[in-house]
Parts: sequence; C-alpha cells; structure tokens
Amino acid sequence: MTEHDKKDGIDVLLVEDSLSQAVFLKNLLVRYRYKVRIARNGMEGLEFLKEKPYPDIIISDVQMPIMDGYEMCKIVKNNDTLKTIPVILLTQLSAAEDIIKGLESGADNFIIKPYTEESLIGRIGQLIKSYKAEQSPSAPATGIELTMSGKNYILNPERRQILNLLVTTYEKVIDQNKLLLEKEYELTRMNNILEQRVEEETKKRLEHEQLLVHRSKMATMGEMLGVIAHQWKQPLNSFALMVQDLQETFTAGELNQTFMDKTVADSMSQIGFMSKTIDDFRKFFMPSKKVSDFNVVDAVNEVIRLLSSQIKGSNIEIKVESADNDKLTVKGYRNEFMHVILNLISNSRDAIVARGKSGIRTISIVMNTDGNRVLTEIQDTGGGISEDILSKVFDAYFTTKGESDGTGIGLYISKIIIENNMRGKLTAENKGAGAVFRISIPHS
Repeated sequence: MTEHDKKDGIDVLLVEDSLSQAVFLKNLLVRYRYKVRIARNGMEGLEFLKEKPYPDIIISDVQMPIMDGYEMCKIVKNNDTLKTIPVILLTQLSAAEDIIKGLESGADNFIIKPYTEESLIGRIGQLIKSYKAEQSPSAPATGIELTMSGKNYILNPERRQILNLLVTTYEKVIDQNKLLLEKEYELTRMNNILEQRVEEETKKRLEHEQLLVHRSKMATMGEMLGVIAHQWKQPLNSFALMVQDLQETFTAGELNQTFMDKTVADSMSQIGFMSKTIDDFRKFFMPSKKVSDFNVVDAVNEVIRLLSSQIKGSNIEIKVESADNDKLTVKGYRNEFMHVILNLISNSRDAIVARGKSGIRTISIVMNTDGNRVLTEIQDTGGGISEDILSKVFDAYFTTKGESDGTGIGLYISKIIIENNMRGKLTAENKGAGAVFRISIPHS
C-alpha cells in the first residue's frame, strides 16, 4: 500500500447485512484511511442520507432484507440531491437479470464477488476520480429497450455506467479464466502426482505379490521334501534288505549269477523309482516362463502322483472324475496351475486329518466343461469352513492353522494365479460334509 493509495477524509457509506462482511470491509477501508459508516440494509442506508454530511461514495451489497441494494440505489439516483453520489454494487452477476437490475438501478460501478482487496480499493479510487473529472456527465439521447426472459425493459443508463459494467464483466471473465488456468494447472499437477503414486503402489504391490509367490513356493518346497522323504523310505528299506540278503547269500556260499542278476534288476527298479520322484519334484518347481496350452486332467493327475504316498499315509481316498480329456485344455502356466492344485489338495488333507478318524475320509476331484470354460472342483470331507471366516480365506496371511503349521498365503497366491495370470475364477463354499473349491478357466 503506497501513500498514493490512501484516501484521507473520504466518507464511505457501507450497506451490508452480513456482520462479518461489514466488519471485514470496514477494517479494509479504514486501513486505506477511508471514513466508514455501516447500514444493515437499504432502508437503513437511506436513513443515513436524510441529513448531511452526505457520504462521498456508497458501497452496497445487493441481497439484503427489508430493502435490497438495487432498490436503494434506484431511490438514490432518482433523488436530485443524492444522485451525484457514486454508488458501487457488490454483486455476483450470475444471471442476465442481475445485469438488467444493475442498469435499471443506475449504479455507477459494479464489483464482482468474490473480489480482491486490490480490485475493491482500485475501483473506489477510480470512481471518485472519474466523478471529480466529470462535472456534467452526458446521457444517451434515447432509452435502450430490451426483452429478456419474456419481460420488456427500458433503460436510460449513462454511457459511463454501461462502460463500467462492461469493464466489470470483462474483468470477471479475466479473473475466472485466470482461476480456471490455475485450477487446470493444479489438476494437471495432482494428476501427475496421482499417476506417479499409482505407479509406485502398483510396483510395490507386484513386488509384494512376487515375494509372496516365492514364500509360497518355499513353503510348498519344504512340504514336498517331506513327501520325497516319505516316498524314498520304502525304496531305501528295500535296498537295505537286498544288501543284507546279498551278504547272507555270499556267506552261505549260495551267491550265483542268477541271484546277482535279480538283485541288480530289483536295485535298478528302486533307483528308477527314486530318480523319477526327483524328476517330478524338479519339474514341479521349474519356473513357468512361457504361456502354453495344457490338459487340466494330466496336470491334476501329476500332482496326485506326487502326493500319493502322503495321501495314502493319511488314510485318505482320492476320487477323480473327468469329462472328455480333449475338451479340458486351457492356456496358462502349467506349473503354476499345478501349484494351485497342490495347495488345495494339501488343505483338504489337513482339514480331514484335523477332523480326526471318524467319518468318510475322501477328496473328490471333478473336471468338466461349462460352455467355453473348464471347471475343476476339489471337494473334501473335512468338516467345511466356518461361515464367519469363509469370506476371508483368500486374504493374505489369513490362516486357521497355527503359526508353525501355516503361512496364510497359499490360498491368496492361488487366487492371484488363477484370476490374474489365467483370467479365471477361484471360489470356495461349504457343501456336504466339507468344503468345495471351484476353479473356472477359459477354454483354450
């Protein structure tokens, strides 16, 4: 604020019904050394004008009770004594009727809400200076006739009034355009920040999912090592018996070529079984780097073969039913699909074992088609899933087992594999004496 901006001794009549706005405007004007009187509505403003000293300028809101700013301004401008007092109306000019009312009232200038301190003080100074320079303002020779919203208006505004209204309207457009550009810039900036955050969060989520997949595979690998140890137990026992028998036969002097040939053949058979077990284990954990067509029945049977000794050791029967094998082909990562089947069968086995020896101990696997989709259902007799946790079984780290028995990521990873990697669907529900997990994958 410069000394040039300050107006000593200029008397302002402020007509404003909002106490907070009135106090704000008064404090602002006082800072610029204006003298300020406040009226709460148009009628009260006219009371101030009944006797001298008259204000040098009137600043009025338009929306007020009892008498609005338009009506008060019209009365002032129709009074021979008061009409030379400049009147500024604070308005939103939000509709065409606002413009008509402003011109009809004879207001000298308009300030658009919301306004800045600079625009208000500048407009007041400009108007006072203009009035001092124009002692005899000229008027249009004839009125202006307008029809708007079905109503006829005849206006007799001064040229200066029309110019001020045009300037005010133009300034409003400029301010709104500036605000729009600022908002557009801010929106662009926020969009860029949002895109960056989405990209970062997506990257974090993918890294987290990859970590969970790795942990799930490590947990499965530990379980499979137990399966291999169980499957190797019988061949190793057979080896021990054959070596012992070989020693006893040699000691007895009964060792001959026929006995040696049989012993070697039996040994090679056991070695072949153990070697195949290792090959199956290696292939199961070989990373799936390529999408390919594979048969669901073959993949399920391979998992069953891997788990056969463990399932039999738990005294559980596996029943498998399938439709025409040629129709049960899907596109995806075969080993990942087998990983899901292994998780589901292992969970069913654990549920049956946890339930105890009573009742039927069965895992049923049914594979068929439904339109253009291949369905795989794994149902057990493990007692089912409690209804209050059924909706949570696919959540990460959720487990009904103890911390030492479960990671809580097996079903979560299974759902990611089926739904994200194979465009399928994995669901769970209770049925019969246990739970049933359904896998639905598009036919290749």
